[in-house]
Amino acid sequence: MKRIFLYGLLACVSWTMQSCLFSEDDVFEQSSAERDNASVAGIKELLMSSPNGWNLEYRYGEDGDWGVSNIFMKFDETNVTMASDYATSNYAVGEECQSLYTVQAYQGTEISFDSYNEILHSFCEPEGYNAPGLIGDYEFVVRDTTSNSITLTGKKYGVEMVMTRLSEDVDWATYLQNVAEISENSDFATFEINVNGQAVESVVRDDRAFTINELVEGQSVMTYYPFVVTSEGLRMLEPLTYNGIQMQNFKWDNDARAFICTDDGVDASIVYYCPEGYNRYPGTYTLSLEANRFFEEPRVLPITLEVQKESRTYVADISKIVGVSGNLQLVFTYNVSRDDIEVRGQQIGVFSGYPFYIYPGTADGAYYGTTDIVISGTTKIEENGMNISFVIDEYGAVGADSWFLLNPSAGYLDLWTSPIFTKQTD
Repeated sequence: MKRIFLYGLLACVSWTMQSCLFSEDDVFEQSSAERDNASVAGIKELLMSSPNGWNLEYRYGEDGDWGVSNIFMKFDETNVTMASDYATSNYAVGEECQSLYTVQAYQGTEISFDSYNEILHSFCEPEGYNAPGLIGDYEFVVRDTTSNSITLTGKKYGVEMVMTRLSEDVDWATYLQNVAEISENSDFATFEINVNGQAVESVVRDDRAFTINELVEGQSVMTYYPFVVTSEGLRMLEPLTYNGIQMQNFKWDNDARAFICTDDGVDASIVYYCPEGYNRYPGTYTLSLEANRFFEEPRVLPITLEVQKESRTYVADISKIVGVSGNLQLVFTYNVSRDDIEVRGQQIGVFSGYPFYIYPGTADGAYYGTTDIVISGTTKIEENGMNISFVIDEYGAVGADSWFLLNPSAGYLDLWTSPIFTKQTD
């Protein structure tokens, strides 16, 4: 009797398993490999189906919050041709370059740009030693498609981006150069949001994003509002909102230096203003330097700060004071929130074929090989004039009090220990 029961139970289990298998075959008529191959073929066909290509609104920076670049892409069977509105040291706006690409199935359907090109990889590579660069992706997971759009997620950083089909009447070079011109003409640091003719909020432009200091649970938090520049102005990825009024699409008025909102029924604009503190810094200075390993006596050198970008930066040609022939440019930044000046890690130029940088260092000749630094100035206006002293943020806590002008392979140009700028004339 027990044997009969066991055989009956096994027969029931076998029949149940067969029922499940038949049910699975009913749901999935293809194997997983066949479904993957079909998805890859479908995405590739969609990419190649646009005669004038696609516009990838490429987001970069931490969480994609630093801004958006228009990257035009046209696909054939194995290659993609690209052009962008974002210039780099090795790429001019509107120029076309090519890359290999693949579409493959791996934890979803992925698009990967396999070979180097000056556009996409400029967002993905570090800017220098220990400097992260623009924090972008070159491999993407396909999340959704329509006949005119493809939604992607960066594989490394997880930022969502959208690629849209380009109209056949769009001339790549003309459009991208127009966008770059609007971005450059409007690249001021400080703006005010006007609603119904009243200034309601101050915002700072940082690359291709506006930032606003907002109170969150009683603490000041900087919120990023990234935007994509268009042929007429800009479009916020997420609308700016004030008292329930949403503002997303803007047209640039170059004469008024203002973005005018074009959303229906909205009377709003984002208008440039120059902060009063910015205008105190252009002029001639004496640069006082303490003795260090390379210079046994203190030094006093002349230096001049000139306007580079109104409300944003100044520049000093330091070739002569460093003692070289060339074009070494040191850029100073006006920090709006501190109402003071600072120097950020940067390449100051090229000498004898080598790029030279500012690194944090010490008077005895040690240095930290990073351009990921901020050297914050503190301005004091006293009876003898205006003096600016500097502290190397973070590295100052470990004894770095000097600016090392060097290339690790080619040696140093100069070492500025405890620099103090004293203004002489405007």
